[in-house]
Amino acid sequence: MYVFFHFQDPAPFYYVHFSAKSDPLHNIIGLVNGKDREKINFEPEGESVFRLIDNNWHTFKVTYDASTGEIKAYMNDMENPILTANDQTLSHGLVGVGSFDDTGYFDDIYLRGKTESQ
Repeated sequence: MYVFFHFQDPAPFYYVHFSAKSDPLHNIIGLVNGKDREKINFEPEGESVFRLIDNNWHTFKVTYDASTGEIKAYMNDMENPILTANDQTLSHGLVGVGSFDDTGYFDDIYLRGKTESQ
């Protein structure tokens, strides 16, 4: 399951991948910017503490602070992020959701933000 943000076209965008697998390409915060996807989160590769291994509903949250580049991804526990990164490569773009390695449904999607003047 993916949350995409700062999507400008198929080359530059950020994404968070929530998956049943745990390896260098799954359960990561990634950047695609004119080359193959790159893991940018601080957590080491390997066995993730979270995995989508059941068929239950889960709550996800992704936050991005444009002033610092801080990216946080949450699953179920909205107080403690499961993945963190810091990157200011991309400054704007679209937001979206999707999947291809794992299938699932999205429901009750909320988008919050501030204008540049706030």
